[in-house]
Amino acid sequence: MTQHRRYLGLAAAAFVTTLGLAAAVNVAVDPYALFGTPRVEGLTAVKPAAVERSRVTKPYQVERARPVTLIAGNSRAEIGLDPASRCWAEAERPVYNLGLPGASLTLQLATLRHAVDAGSVRTVVLTLDFLDFLRAGDTATAGEGGSGGETLRNSERRLRLLPDGSPNPDRWQQQATDLWKATLSLGALRDSAVTLASQRLPQAADLRDDGFNPARPYLGVIAAEGQAVLFRQKRKELDALFGQPGLRLPPRAEDSPELTALAATLDTLAVRGVRTLLVLNPYHAEYLAAVEDAGLWRDMRRWKEAVLAITEPRGLAVWDFNTLSAYSQEPVPAAGDRRSLLRWFWEPAHYRAELGELMLAAALGRDCAPAGEGMAAPAFGTRLTPEVLAAQAQPMRQAIIHWQAAMPLRAAVTGGEPGAAPVTTR
Repeated sequence: MTQHRRYLGLAAAAFVTTLGLAAAVNVAVDPYALFGTPRVEGLTAVKPAAVERSRVTKPYQVERARPVTLIAGNSRAEIGLDPASRCWAEAERPVYNLGLPGASLTLQLATLRHAVDAGSVRTVVLTLDFLDFLRAGDTATAGEGGSGGETLRNSERRLRLLPDGSPNPDRWQQQATDLWKATLSLGALRDSAVTLASQRLPQAADLRDDGFNPARPYLGVIAAEGQAVLFRQKRKELDALFGQPGLRLPPRAEDSPELTALAATLDTLAVRGVRTLLVLNPYHAEYLAAVEDAGLWRDMRRWKEAVLAITEPRGLAVWDFNTLSAYSQEPVPAAGDRRSLLRWFWEPAHYRAELGELMLAAALGRDCAPAGEGMAAPAFGTRLTPEVLAAQAQPMRQAIIHWQAAMPLRAAVTGGEPGAAPVTTR
């Protein structure tokens, strides 16, 4: 009996010791950037696993960051607008990027209200995306990022506020679940090992402590297969998304939960004294061509009209970068070209931080845009008004139709040779 007890005691001690070691490793490595453990260069600085769990990490991370300025939106904002940009004034720092890949607009806005409720935010740059406002019947589009295994209900449970603005009484339960999984689960231990092994990989994914995703895995794909592959793959995804039966912008603003949520959130921000700038995300011409081919061009114009109908009475500026410009018509490298890299876009739906700098310069009204090759970068974007929208809509559509027929970019998307050379990596 004594030997039996000794064995059980040793087994229990070994179990507790193993759990303790696992917990110590997971907290020290912090693979999801959930605990805020200081990053050690060469050991734990890069967090590849955090990128896939940003909807879990960011509600906690933003509270620790206590930002003065927030960038909100989806994956386009997360990889395109840099909180470390030189465009931010000292009084606007620190800046945190709250972009949530694949999240519905409802979740984006709910997480934004969560972050503002912490009390330090004074400025919000809210990026809006056409796809987030489309619905197939009574169902919102799933977006491009999918659910990532995270249900909307769980995502809401970890936020400070319920949808009606009251405090969330169940938050502590979700917090306990998140902390347990990040501390003691085998999955977390595996991701800690992946984190340690990824530190010297130049194309490893990362989620910085300011919420920015540098999008380095794109470089790995480009080096292996070329950027034309990214454009072809994304165009197929867009055609499938825009081809959903019945997909459209609701005919009336009151029938759109997204527009209703946007108006309510803007009113909440105004009551809290938060300055809000709204930004319409830019797309490459290939994305705009997909919109035209799906018969959604009129819906895109009505979307801009609906956003203006909400923002103009509130005196809020909307910066429209969703235009056909020299930036959006940047030619794609030839199929098989693994050395060339577009300067402004990763693929049709996602712009690079270099283009994000031009967007910030315009929206913030500052001379902070990066210089071009021997000259200042051309102006980008415009403040949207009903007059501007009326003037841009038809010419822009005609330009897209012409581009589809004539621009050499189309050859790259279908596997042929483009006619112009993009920026080349060295």
